Amino acid sequence: MGVVNSLATVSSGSFVDPWKHPLSTRLSWLKPGTIRVGYFYEVPDPGSFRYRAYNMAQTLNGLSHEYSASYFFLSDLALIENFPDYIDVFVLVRFRFGGGVGRLIDQARSRNKTVLFDIDDLIFDWSHTSTVASTLNFGLDPGLVLDNWYALSSRLGHTLRLCDGAITTTPTLQDHIEKTAGVEAHVVPNFLNAEQVSISAEIRDAPPAPNPGFTIGYFSGSKSHARDFDVAAGALAQFLSRHPDARLVVAGILEIPDVLNPLGNQIDRLPFMDYLSLQSRISEVDLNIVPLQDNPFTDGKSELKYVEASAVSTLTLASPAEVFSRLITDGHNGFLAAAESWLSQIELVASLKQPQRKKISHAALRHVVGTYTPEAQVSNLESVLGRFVR
Repeated sequence: MGVVNSLATVSSGSFVDPWKHPLSTRLSWLKPGTIRVGYFYEVPDPGSFRYRAYNMAQTLNGLSHEYSASYFFLSDLALIENFPDYIDVFVLVRFRFGGGVGRLIDQARSRNKTVLFDIDDLIFDWSHTSTVASTLNFGLDPGLVLDNWYALSSRLGHTLRLCDGAITTTPTLQDHIEKTAGVEAHVVPNFLNAEQVSISAEIRDAPPAPNPGFTIGYFSGSKSHARDFDVAAGALAQFLSRHPDARLVVAGILEIPDVLNPLGNQIDRLPFMDYLSLQSRISEVDLNIVPLQDNPFTDGKSELKYVEASAVSTLTLASPAEVFSRLITDGHNGFLAAAESWLSQIELVASLKQPQRKKISHAALRHVVGTYTPEAQVSNLESVLGRFVR
């Protein structure tokens, strides 16, 4: 169907976002005789929109006989007044309260349509806002930045409380939603889309490139992840110093901490890239690292970094945040590193023989294929939506 066939393409070095379709086309994906789901996101992006709206619509349209789906944006609200004529279930993804979404909710309610909220971060409860702002390295100085963070959490929380229910990414966030907002919530984890599944299989089938040293990759590179990266920075510096043939690959605009500056000749920088090229880059490293601070915000993070790496048979070493402690069995399908054990865990993984690494990466791949693909999640997605359908 339409969404499934609109795959992202990479040609001549250029990437085409697969969600750029006119409103008329997106409306046409909502099929009479099915339960029609409309995902609403303010402005499309390759992050939360892709995982929480685009992937969901693609999965329902490609694999479900009962549901059809599409996605819409804040700009669409000014173009059409009768969305309830086309949609049975409204899913507001990270949508801040405002006049447009308020009217949309009122219209849906007047037609007895279901309205759900979807969120993938602990940013809907103002009582955690100081933790969020600090964790993401925005600081807590009084001023417009902090005001904006509190405004964001308050507006998201307001939208949440107006909805009939919520969908989220982890049991931790599910618990937060139900306790703080009094709204029934269920989990549909982030999972790979059809393009990622396809290109990851191609990457796995390709002959491996020669890699004489041990390469570590950090693929969350932005200024907001600086404090997370600091958790492992000292250990990385020690490991690189001990192993001159080892390399560190950092993707994004993350500022390299001072402790790593003397080792610049062992560090490769990559720019932000499209999500299909990212899979190829992840496959080129021996170890994908996911360092995180220890607080309620990071405990609500999803398992995406593990999923993306495992799909291309790259090992993951992660901080023991809730989701990773729950999904990774240390030494079986990945590795966990408490704050004080990053160096020893990196040394351990680097010391493993190739057959041991392959055994662990194959276990992680089986886990991901069986849990984090459209085929693995479509029944769960249908079941969660079905809990709320009027």
